[in-house]
This record gives sequence, structure tokens and C-alpha cells, in this order.
Amino acid sequence: PPSAPVREAVEAAATLLQVRPDFAHAQARLMPRPGAFVERLLALEVGQVPAAARPRLRRFLGSAAEEGQCEATPPAAEASTAVAVALRGWVCALLRHEAAALEVEMAAECISCTPAMQAAVECICDLHGLHEVEEDLRGALLMADRFSRDAAAAGAAEEEEGEDEEVSELQDKASMVRRLVGLMEEGLKAAAKEVPKLQEGLAEPSPHADFGRRHEEVPDQLHALRDPEAPKGPHTVHAHALVRATLLISKPAVVQSAGADKGALLGEVIKSIGELYAKIQDAAIDKQAEGVTPAPDVTEAEWEQCKALVGGINGKALAQASRSFSTWHEWLSKVAELHSAKAGLLSKRNAAKQAKEQLLAINKQLDAAGLDSPFSLALMHSVAQAAKDAGQPLRRSQLCWVLERAKGDERVAISLATSQASARRALPVLRDPSLLSNFDVSAVTPAMARRVKETLSSVEALQTHLAELSALDEEAGEAVGRRVGERPQVGDTVLVLSSRDDEASRFVGMAGRLEEDDGSSQPFLVLFPSGGDYENQTWWFYEGEIEASELLAGIAEPIEHGSEATGEEGGEEGGEGEEEGEEE
Repeated sequence: PPSAPVREAVEAAATLLQVRPDFAHAQARLMPRPGAFVERLLALEVGQVPAAARPRLRRFLGSAAEEGQCEATPPAAEASTAVAVALRGWVCALLRHEAAALEVEMAAECISCTPAMQAAVECICDLHGLHEVEEDLRGALLMADRFSRDAAAAGAAEEEEGEDEEVSELQDKASMVRRLVGLMEEGLKAAAKEVPKLQEGLAEPSPHADFGRRHEEVPDQLHALRDPEAPKGPHTVHAHALVRATLLISKPAVVQSAGADKGALLGEVIKSIGELYAKIQDAAIDKQAEGVTPAPDVTEAEWEQCKALVGGINGKALAQASRSFSTWHEWLSKVAELHSAKAGLLSKRNAAKQAKEQLLAINKQLDAAGLDSPFSLALMHSVAQAAKDAGQPLRRSQLCWVLERAKGDERVAISLATSQASARRALPVLRDPSLLSNFDVSAVTPAMARRVKETLSSVEALQTHLAELSALDEEAGEAVGRRVGERPQVGDTVLVLSSRDDEASRFVGMAGRLEEDDGSSQPFLVLFPSGGDYENQTWWFYEGEIEASELLAGIAEPIEHGSEATGEEGGEEGGEGEEEGEEE
């Protein structure tokens, strides 16, 4: 077998080559013949280092790798062979180059451009579906560019997807086992509470159920059972069962030797009932012992026989014959119940221990699968699930990249991940603006158009273009009384463009009058004077959800009911009221 340094170095190289980092798997995939491994290493381009390599190799590189400062030569303790030294140096050199390239990429990203150019880029992105990306638009484009290039390596992607499925199965299994452990622990808590209560009932019985005080009466009553001339009642068979059940757990050897000889068993109990009681009672109330063991040679099979006998005894028949027998039966029943509770508790503890060991093993498998990441599995799962729900599932390398870019912010990471379809549409146009000639104008939504206008309004140099757009809007019957982006004033007729509140979606496209602007996060109170069921209703809207409109001015006056507006009754005679008003 290879030495530990060689194994670690080969698995690290396999990670860079996008092969599962397992020595046996890497050996089969990368070393099918002499020299094949070296050929694969030399063929890897420095720009093909997978995005997930650095987090996967965090432990291999040590803490210095987190800052991109790994040494080409490992410590002496790890340099056991020249192969390990060479491979480790190759891995570290590629990762240093990848870190430097990333710094260059980030620096290029930060190069300033003119406000007009930036606004133009944002407008193109908005028109291609990125209008809802509030933060890190550059990150969305960088991610689309990065992984559209990575997608060219189809074989590597298939390998990674296979690993992702394996990791996903492990995560699902870990989640299931974790829930199982939680349920087991709840069961353990309940069982652990039951045992002390049963022991307390045995240690401090009520006076009428205290077999400790009545067991001395048992020998005299058992003598009557041995006397052939003594009358036998229905309790006799139950008393013999009680004798046998007691000896089964306290002196099992006596039961085995006596066999079916009831007289021998009666004689043993008559002779040593005090000893038998003490052995069973002490074993039952022992709080340190995991089980109930009155005799060292008692087995679970004998306990089961004892419980069967005790369960088949008619307590009422015993109580009619002898109070001592009845108390004896109640006491032994509690002992049997305690044994079952302790046995169940022990079984649950063992099962919970096995489940925890299984969970630990699964977590180790996850670590071995390359999920040694600075981000929690819960965060990774949440972002991956959100992307999957949006129809844009992420490979592990993409997930690691987006979390690094978002600095662990779940909201930003999800926004980046779910915007990739739009980013991939916008990216070719940004590279080649001539592609705008094929742009489908019918796909532009009002929200996209509004966002473009807002972007243009922030750049002074583009005000001419904005004025042209406003003129076109006016020709189309969509003129506004204020410049796009300007805050509506109280009394303005406004048009509802959108609403993030589902209940207010019924007002979208309707005109109303702005009644109040309280300056809060949801500042605009709009009155809707017409609209059937919505007549004279009001609703609060956020900024950007309404827009002032001169074209619609005057149609949003509140409707008043009564004699002044519709005649004396305001109902059927409304027409006459209007005519009279006109004549005056």
C-alpha cells in the first residue's frame, strides 16, 4: 500500500483533475498504463483548476491554503518520498496560480467605467431578465461566464454530477439518521423517567401492598398447599405459579433440578422466602445496575417465563384466598414491569448509540467526499435547494463558488444562483452588442421597462435619451406628469404598476389618487374611487409600485353617494337629480 504522503498527494492531484479523491479510484482512472498519470498532469491547463478545488483541499494544504500561500515543499515529516514532494509541489503551484488569476479577475472587475457605460450594461441586463437582481449584478455575470467555460469539460461535469448524487444521497441519509437519533433520544428521556418511578414504588410501597411485611406469613400458607388433606380452592394453581415464577428469577438452578416436582419448589420457598424476597428486592431497587439480576445465572428466557406465569395469575382468586398471596403477586408484577422497563431502556440506549455511530460514519464519508468547506451543510443545502426549485440546479463547484462570492450570505447566494438563466442570456449581448438586432421586444415586461427608466434617470448624460423615451410613452398614451423616478405628490393621479403584496395585485393597472405619503418603507396610501367591488377602497404601496400620470388625471376623483351627487335618494332617481343640476 502507498505511504500516507503519497496517498494524500495522489488524491489531491485527482481533485484537480476532477476525479473522485479516493486513491483506489484515482489509480484505476488515472493510471491505466505506465506514464498515463504524468500525461494527465501535463495536459491540465493552468486555467482549468475547478472552482471547488481549494475548499476540497483545505485540509491537505493546511491553514496557509486558505490565504493562497501554500508551500511547494511540505514539512519534513510529510516528505517521505520524492513522488509525494513532487506531486504536492505541483498541486500547490497550480493553486497559487489559480489564486493569482482570481485576484486579477477581481481587479479587472473593479476597473472603473463611465457612468453611461455602466448604465448601458445594467439596462441590457435588465432587459434580459436581471432586473430583479438587487445585489451583485457583476457576480451573476461572472458566475455565468465562469461556468459556461467550465461546462465545456463534459466528462468532468458528468464525473462531478455523479459525485454530487452520491453526496446528495449521503446528505439525505444523514438527515434521516439525525431525525431518528432525535426520536430515540426523546424515547430515552421518557423511559429514563419511568424506571425511577417504578423503583420508588417498590422501595416505598403503600401499607396494604407491602410484601416486605407480609412475606413472613407465606410459609404457613404454603404448608397448607402441601397438606394432601387440606381443602384446595381455585387459588391453588395460581399459588403454584407464583412459587415457580419467584424461583425462576432468584434460584433458576432449583427450578431446573426440580422439574415438575411442585412439592420440591414449595419446600424451597417455605425454607428461604426471606432470602428470596431480599435478593429480588435489592436487585430491583439498585439504581446503579442497568438491569434487574436477582441471581447471576438468570437468563432472559427465564425472565420471560416468569412474566408469562405472573401475567396468567388471577389476582382476584388469590386475594379471596390470602391477602399475603395477593400482595406477593402485586409485588412480583411490579418487579417484572421494572425489568421490562430497564431492558427496554438498555435496548434503546444501544440502538441510539448505533445510530449515532452510523451518523458519525456518514459525516466522515461526507468529509471524505470533499465537503470540507467553510460553510455549513445546512447553508449549502438551503442554497442548492432554492436553485433546484427555481429550475437551475447547481453542481458542487458552482455551489462553492456562489457561496464564496456571497461571503456566506444566503439571500445573496440564492439571488446569484437563481439569476443564472438570465445572466447567460445577457452575457453574449454584452460581449457582442450587435446581437441586440435579434432582441425580442415583446418579451419586455413593464417591470423591466420601469427598471431601465430608473437606471437612465440616474445618469445626467442620458437625460436626452430619457426624454425621448418619455415622448414615445406620451405618444403611446402613457404620459406621466413627472420625470421617471420622481416621487409622486399627494393629490396626484397615480397608476399602480406592480405590488409585492398578493392581496393588492388586484389593483395593478388601476388608477387612483395619492392620499398620503408618510415617508415610511411603505409610504403611499392610494384611494381607488372606481372599480366595481373596489370602489373607494384604499391601500398602502411601496416606492416604485406607483407612478404619477397626467393622462389619467381627473378620472380618479372619489365618488360621493347622496343628494348632491345623484339626487335626493342617490338611487333610481339619480338621473332626475342630474337633469335638475344641469338646468340650474
